[in-house]
Amino acid sequence: DHRDLHSFPTRRSSDLPGFCSPCHPIVGSYISAVVSTPRSYLALGYLSPPAQAVAWTSDDGSEWRRLPDFPGGDNSLVLAATGDAGGVVAVGAMGKDATVWRSVNGSTWSRSTLPADLPAGATARATAVVRTPTGFVAAGYVETAGTRQPVFWRSLDGANWTRRLGPPASGREVTGLAAGAGAVVAVGISGD
Repeated sequence: DHRDLHSFPTRRSSDLPGFCSPCHPIVGSYISAVVSTPRSYLALGYLSPPAQAVAWTSDDGSEWRRLPDFPGGDNSLVLAATGDAGGVVAVGAMGKDATVWRSVNGSTWSRSTLPADLPAGATARATAVVRTPTGFVAAGYVETAGTRQPVFWRSLDGANWTRRLGPPASGREVTGLAAGAGAVVAVGISGD
């Protein structure tokens, strides 16, 4: 059963606040990751504007409901997730901080900030995450004065993370990760 990803709205259009169109965007639901667990499917992303991280769950992939207690918060968004029988780890941002969400069962979630040691005025975003045989790797970028530098995080359990900056070249960010054959491969953007 094919369904448009925009069929996940949690409000009817008559419930949404009005905006002058076309000069302001209409409230939307954005799905950035879909994962499966032994009991359900999870779709994660954010509502906008303003950005608020959200998650939806489905037993069969057809009927979806929004998780009421997902710890989103103002100015938050989920950008990537990975999941399996051991649980789900999602990454993104909240305000200026790179953020991780973790769940063992797909319904109860915790949220924490990824370590970034940001200089004043900098922003960190986690844009990709992958499970490895020894834990998790997340990646994204730190932006300072309009310049982006790749950043990586590693965790054995999805709860405690350590950070490592990528190569010191500017204008780069990680957009995807894959694990296999004893290595993690990152892809992303370099300049234009």
